[in-house]
Amino acid sequence: MPQLIRVSILTIFILICVGQILGLGRRPQIGGYVTQNLDKATFEDIKKFFKVAIVAVTRMNEVKTDFGRNNKQGLQLKALTQVKTQVVAGVNYDLEFIVDDEGNTRTCKIIVSHLYPWKNGGKWSIRSSSASDECKKYVSNTKKTRARRSAGLPLLGGKEPLADDDKALLEVAQWAVEYLNRMSNSIYKKVMVKVGKATKQIVNGYRYEFLVTVTPTTCHNNVENAKKTLKECPAADDAKPKECDVLVFHTNGQYKMDTLVCRPAAPSPVIGGGDHDYKPHGIIGGGDHDYKTHGMIGGGDHDYKQHGTNGEGSQDHKNYMIGTGHHGHLRRGMLIGGDHDYRPHENSILGQDTHDYVSHKPDEDQAVKNLREAIMNFGSRFLKSDNDNVHQMTIVDETKPDIPASVDDLCSQYKTEFENFKSKYNRLYSKIEEESQKFKVFCKNMERVKVLQKTEQGSGQYGATVFADLSEEEFRKQYLGLKPTKTFKQWPMAKIPTDPIPDAWDWRDHGAVSPVKNQGSCGSCWAFSTTGNVEGQWAINGPSHQLLSLSEQELVDCDKIDEGCGGGYMYQAYEAIMEIGGLETETDYKYEGKDDKCRFNSSEVQVKLTGAVNISQDENEMAAWLYKNGPISIGINAFAMQFYMGGISHPWKLFCSPDGLDHGVLIVGYGKKGNEPYWIVKNSWGEYWGVKGYYLVYRGDGTCGLNKMCSSATVN
Repeated sequence: MPQLIRVSILTIFILICVGQILGLGRRPQIGGYVTQNLDKATFEDIKKFFKVAIVAVTRMNEVKTDFGRNNKQGLQLKALTQVKTQVVAGVNYDLEFIVDDEGNTRTCKIIVSHLYPWKNGGKWSIRSSSASDECKKYVSNTKKTRARRSAGLPLLGGKEPLADDDKALLEVAQWAVEYLNRMSNSIYKKVMVKVGKATKQIVNGYRYEFLVTVTPTTCHNNVENAKKTLKECPAADDAKPKECDVLVFHTNGQYKMDTLVCRPAAPSPVIGGGDHDYKPHGIIGGGDHDYKTHGMIGGGDHDYKQHGTNGEGSQDHKNYMIGTGHHGHLRRGMLIGGDHDYRPHENSILGQDTHDYVSHKPDEDQAVKNLREAIMNFGSRFLKSDNDNVHQMTIVDETKPDIPASVDDLCSQYKTEFENFKSKYNRLYSKIEEESQKFKVFCKNMERVKVLQKTEQGSGQYGATVFADLSEEEFRKQYLGLKPTKTFKQWPMAKIPTDPIPDAWDWRDHGAVSPVKNQGSCGSCWAFSTTGNVEGQWAINGPSHQLLSLSEQELVDCDKIDEGCGGGYMYQAYEAIMEIGGLETETDYKYEGKDDKCRFNSSEVQVKLTGAVNISQDENEMAAWLYKNGPISIGINAFAMQFYMGGISHPWKLFCSPDGLDHGVLIVGYGKKGNEPYWIVKNSWGEYWGVKGYYLVYRGDGTCGLNKMCSSATVN
């Protein structure tokens, strides 16, 4: 019996260790599957789950392509939608993912088993998890077809060494060097000297890993010099070669950079030996002798260029003429004074700096409108190139450009910030084109952040939030949802208390505010604002004075006055709750973040309303009502909220119009910091946004229209 106990303890210890080694980061229910929250998973977990999915797709492609014997196109992994894990003698992964099957989209439901990982890497196997699995036909014969491989076929999935002169390797290495040039800040092009230590691995396509040596040249880093070699672009006299570790994936005929890390190359051991001139010489003046510059008059790449006449050169020569070449790449104002004040003047005028943020003519409204549009589109003029492909990288080049020659150069200041953003928020883009487009959006948004920060009237801080790669349209569609209408139910005006109020008040400290919730990508902000208000009213004025977390999903599904994830209106939601018959709790009617069939159960109702009230637009009266009665539902212009990081936000009305209400939130308190009075606003984007899920916004001048749409439900 003691021996049996020792064995059992050892078994449990091994299983715990396996879970820790695999980095599951959460304690699973014993024996059962645990659903992994992909929105909150760590970056390492996400990478691991995708690798498991790639294992499944690779095994399925073995069946589909008969180990490469037929001409069928393999499945292409597009998205991973669900992951469940189960600790066994290893781990079972219950996956749901989307693949492209020769133009057809299929949802695969596959269980991938990784058993005994502590034994030589473990044993992998896959099987369908559902009889309705759309990919089942690529799984059923896996065991049978895998048996064929032992008859002399190479092991799929392993790394295969490549010769340094392998044609496919040279092509991918050249692509990597051009990629490096696109992302470099240097005005001088780098070229490949040699490539080695290369391997190829079959995954969802091909995985190339290699070491490439590059050197700076005398050619300029521009489109005209793309794909040129040392023969056309000699190494610079003071060239400092670099060695770069490269990992590239080749899928569907496209390359995607995964890793690119460069460091100074080791120097040659002897003068003239080894890599002298980056290729061995045969005889003096022979071989590739002239691939290296000589230092003659007009040296550099002088003799590889045509001279033209009267001092006019061709190609790189002409770039140094007055008014031509790179000169024309510099931004020039189209009007007198450059881009001064973004509006045309008859003549140059005094004022400079921010002078023209104020309009000059009687047509002030139109002037302000034009200015706002000009400033907010500040970066868009530089975001129209079709060649600004941007990919993941970790290289830093020490040389700086002297001109902004392209979009890459304009946005290069945000490369590191974009990489940090992707890592922090676990961003994984399915295609190179998508990542390139998202970087464009990110760059434009960071230009908007600059303007917001520069014109901020308070202590608000703005930056790369979780929404930084969303366009204004995407953000509005997915995370807002307030839809004010000109006609709405006229609830009576609330009576404003006249008693003195404290300098600060926070209903979170008095049991009337539930934890911050997350609406996801459903435009249900109006529902969260409504339930937050009702929760507070019930906790303060209800018969049991109990704080309940109420169901937003009930409103999304059952409120037929509003539009669910398409948006809504708090005034109407109060009316809908009364028509439905009350609100269930979050526990009984869980949030799904999507429109669904109404599943209202009257026996589960916990809260009923007696009506609602409109609340004054005077912010002093709002504070008096809030202190006496509880949190207030409001509409707000969320313009500054997309990039809000902290502090007391006080954007210009120019950018955050009081009339542009598009988001429903909840005021839960107020206070003052130094000379800045502020409201405490509960948002519905999760606790990792803003100040632990809250927005601190200036109190007293109707910032962003927060006083325009104030209301509250009433309870028994």
